[in-house]
Amino acid sequence: MHATIDSIPTSQELFTRVMLARASVYVLGERTPIDSVRTRDGATILIKREDLGPVHSFKWRGAAAKIAELRSTGCTSVVAASAGNHAQGVALAASILNVRATIFMPRCTPQIKQGEVRRFGGDQVEVERG
Repeated sequence: MHATIDSIPTSQELFTRVMLARASVYVLGERTPIDSVRTRDGATILIKREDLGPVHSFKWRGAAAKIAELRSTGCTSVVAASAGNHAQGVALAASILNVRATIFMPRCTPQIKQGEVRRFGGDQVEVERG
């Protein structure tokens, strides 16, 4: 699908979409803080502390926003493929939003990653290795 001038959202439409996605995401997890560090030459570097979030990565946000959007249309199950952080985000969102998820993970995925997906997803998530 190619974008046309008519398909580009206005600033207000884009702002509304971002705010709706933001609201759906922060039902699942807290905002992560931003730390600032000053360099020797006086520049300020802002660091978004995603390591303090529920999945220790930013990837849960996209999964949460999409699953919340799908759920609002009546969707009751999702399928994902991931070997790590995205899978954990899908599992977390599926568990909290009461959506069934099947997550396909490569056979070589470390047990610790598989375990975290199962822990986040509980009874809502089935892990398939292939």
